Amino acid sequence: MHHRQSYIKNILKKYSCKGYFIDLRYSDVRYNKIAFTGNSLRDVGIVDESGYLLRVIHDRYYISIKFEDIAQLDDCIQNSIDILGDNLTYPWAEFYSGNPVTNEIKYNSSIFEAGNEYKVNILNGYINLVKNFSSKVKCAVQYNDCTGSKEYFNTLGSYIFQELSFYTCVFTLTYNDKNFRNQSILLFGEGNGNFHKFSLQENIIIEKLKYLIVSNGLRKVDEGNYDIIMSPEIAALFIHETIGHMLEADNICKDESLRNSLKIGTCVGPEFLNVIDDPTIPGLNGSFDYDDEGVKSKKKYLIKNGLIDSYLGNIMLSNEMKLKIEGNARAININHSPIVRMSNTYIESNSSEGKDFFKDVKNGLYVKGLLGGNTNRKTFYFNCGECYLVKDGKTAGPLSGVTISGDILEALKKIKRIYGDFEWTSGGGCGKLNQNPLPVSMGSPHILLENIHVRG
Repeated sequence: MHHRQSYIKNILKKYSCKGYFIDLRYSDVRYNKIAFTGNSLRDVGIVDESGYLLRVIHDRYYISIKFEDIAQLDDCIQNSIDILGDNLTYPWAEFYSGNPVTNEIKYNSSIFEAGNEYKVNILNGYINLVKNFSSKVKCAVQYNDCTGSKEYFNTLGSYIFQELSFYTCVFTLTYNDKNFRNQSILLFGEGNGNFHKFSLQENIIIEKLKYLIVSNGLRKVDEGNYDIIMSPEIAALFIHETIGHMLEADNICKDESLRNSLKIGTCVGPEFLNVIDDPTIPGLNGSFDYDDEGVKSKKKYLIKNGLIDSYLGNIMLSNEMKLKIEGNARAININHSPIVRMSNTYIESNSSEGKDFFKDVKNGLYVKGLLGGNTNRKTFYFNCGECYLVKDGKTAGPLSGVTISGDILEALKKIKRIYGDFEWTSGGGCGKLNQNPLPVSMGSPHILLENIHVRG
């Protein structure tokens, strides 16, 4: 191991004085999946993957090469330089410089220790719970975990070793009764080796089953504009898919309208709106100590007191846009180069508002039960599997699920209350540029928005 590290460092050192920035990632991981369909076990699979990914940056371009044998390293670097050329108009060593980083990050991984038999038994228990609750509900489960390690080297002389240990689970309940069909989705997962929530989902599943059973025959909401209270999972998805992706520096760079409307310091919401991306929070799916460019992770405000405070970037875009390098370059695996990604993105709770979510609503809707949605960086729509009428500060019974939609920037300014509770949503994944599903977490308190378009 130490001989290999020395060999890599010596090869990279040869090129450090030539103004190139070169980094090398190595990954040795095991991917594990368990799938149920229609209440029956469909698949249990294990895939082992290892390899190197070299990246040579020249001016504002780079070449990535994946290879298996470390003896190929010098040839791969030289081939990349031959293609890119050696006429450097921008010396990367002057921009991305500093002391080399050496660190090892290890976790006590309960995921690795728990074997597949234990995981299948827990999931089977959830399936049996569904079967016993109603014969009209079928369950599909997609469980994935990753254990192993990754290493990072660069021409500064950095060496970072990080263990990988996380899991995600998507639990889909489908109710069918003659001409009526409805769904409910539960997402859960953990990072940094944690596994204690995996066996604690029974009560949440029961609550979702109860709504599915009563949803048959519920009145549809008349299409129109309503004051709505978003549950934490809906509010978290809203902020992730809208402002989170919009403030990724690569999206800002390639979209002139975003550059003009989302400049640093621009007011996009009320002064009590704070949106944060923080990969340093222990135990979440989006947590990491160093990103895939060897940068130490940091907590950062995307929106602070209603104003755009920062963008998410990587080393190349931080140079181009004159941003701080703050550690948001991530790759889904060793087959991909790192790109700008979120980690754990959330709306900060407002303790001054307390937890009485409905008191300010005379006639509105409470939406929960995430079913998905989409955004084009201008507008959004989200499907909410559960909806409740709110009258005079109290819930007044369930309605059928709804779709909420609108203009993103207008909706942010319609936020009237951010409450004092808070919940994380983990277990799903974020997709971007064919790197899907990247483990992330999203969080929020309940929030109240005025005059939002809703259709049943």
